[in-house]
Amino acid sequence: MQLTGPATNGSSAGTVTDLPKDRPVVPAPKPSVNAGPRSGPPPRRGLSLARRRQTAMVAATASVVAVVLVGGAALARKVFGVVPKVVVAVAGPANIDSQPGGVGSVGTLPQNIFSVSLDAVGVTAPITVTRVFVVPGTPVRVGSPLVALSPAPFRDNVEQLGLTLQQAESTLAADESANALGHVAAGSYANAYLATNIPELKGQVVLDRQLLGIARGNSTSITSPVAGEVSSVAVVPGENVDPGWLLVKIVNTSAVQVTANIELSDLPAVQVGDTATVSPSEVPGVTLYGKVVAIEPNATGGGLEGEVLVDVPNSTTEPLPLGTQVFVNISAPQHVPVAVPEVAVLNTQLNPIVLVVRHGRVYPVAVTVGASDSTWTALVSGIPDGTEVAVSNTQDLRTGEKVRVVQAKQG
Repeated sequence: MQLTGPATNGSSAGTVTDLPKDRPVVPAPKPSVNAGPRSGPPPRRGLSLARRRQTAMVAATASVVAVVLVGGAALARKVFGVVPKVVVAVAGPANIDSQPGGVGSVGTLPQNIFSVSLDAVGVTAPITVTRVFVVPGTPVRVGSPLVALSPAPFRDNVEQLGLTLQQAESTLAADESANALGHVAAGSYANAYLATNIPELKGQVVLDRQLLGIARGNSTSITSPVAGEVSSVAVVPGENVDPGWLLVKIVNTSAVQVTANIELSDLPAVQVGDTATVSPSEVPGVTLYGKVVAIEPNATGGGLEGEVLVDVPNSTTEPLPLGTQVFVNISAPQHVPVAVPEVAVLNTQLNPIVLVVRHGRVYPVAVTVGASDSTWTALVSGIPDGTEVAVSNTQDLRTGEKVRVVQAKQG
C-alpha cells in the first residue's frame, strides 16, 4: 500500500512502503560527532549478578589450591584459621602378641646323632669290612643293614664282648634312673648331658648285642640301631678296622633343631617355651611348629642379631633335609605397662616419636619402642601411662599447633 500527500516542507511528495510486521522499523543511528562512520563491536553490557558470583567462586577456589600447593595443609589452616580435628588414644597397659622373626637353617638335635662304632674291647685280630650297604643320604629304619664284618675275630672274644655289653647296660640303667627320679635339675648341664647321653647309650647297647651275636655265629652284619638318615660312611669294603673305629654316622631327622637369627631388639620379648612356626623357603605350603629351647643374646650379624634355637618335630610326609633354609616366626605374647596404637608411632625405624596432645596442642616426644603387633606398640621410655597421643593427621601436624580432639580411646 502506498500513501501520497503533500510534503510538510513544501517539497515534492514522498512515498512510504509498508514493511512486514515481523520486521520492526529500526531507527537510523545518529551520526557520530567525529567524522566518519563508527566501527567495531557494540558496546559491552555489565555482567549479571549470577555471573559475577560464579566468577568470584572460581577465584576463591583457585586461591585455596594455590595456598595448598605453596605451603601444604598446615599453611592452609593458618591462612583460613581452621583448627584440625585429631583423634587421640591414651597410652596404657596392653597385651601384645609380638612375632619376632628371622632366617634360620635346619640342623639336628645333639641327641639325634648316632655314631656306629666298634665297641669291641679285647679283639686284637684284624676286623675286615666285607660289605657296605649304605651311602651318605640313605634313609634307614631300625634294623636296616649297614655293614658286614668278618666274624672270625669276634669268635675268640665272646666272653669279653659279653662283659662289654653288661657294662653298657649298667651305665644306661643308672642314667635312666637318675633322669626318671629327677636327681638333676631341669635346664642344668647334667640334664642336657643325660638328654644326649641316654639315646647314645641305648644305641650302643643295641650294637654291643649285635657284636655278641656275630661272635656267637648268629649274624655277620651290623644293622642300624636307630631310624634316620646316613650322614657319613667312614669305611669301604675290604678295609681292616680296629676296635673303636667309626663305621657309619646316622642322624635321626624325626626331630630337628633350627638355629634362627633374631634382631637383638626383639630378643627381650622371646622366652624359652614360646611357640614358633618354621616355613622352608623352597618348599611352599609346608609349615612346621616347634618351641624355643634356648636364647643366645651374643651379637651376630654385624652386632644386630642374636640366636634362638627351636626344636621342631619334622614332617613325616615331607621331612626337611638338614641344611634347609627356613623362615622362623616366634609367638611371644607379653603384658606391657605402656603401649600406644601402632599408628601413633612415627619414624619407627630411625628416631621414633609420638605426638603428645597437651592442653589442645600437639608436641613431638622421642620414645623407645619395644615389642609390637598389628595393633599395639610397647613404649619402653618416653611417656608415662595416661598420656594422650595423636593417632590421626599425624603427618600434617606441626609442633605446638592447636587441635580439636574429637575422639578418645583408652589404651
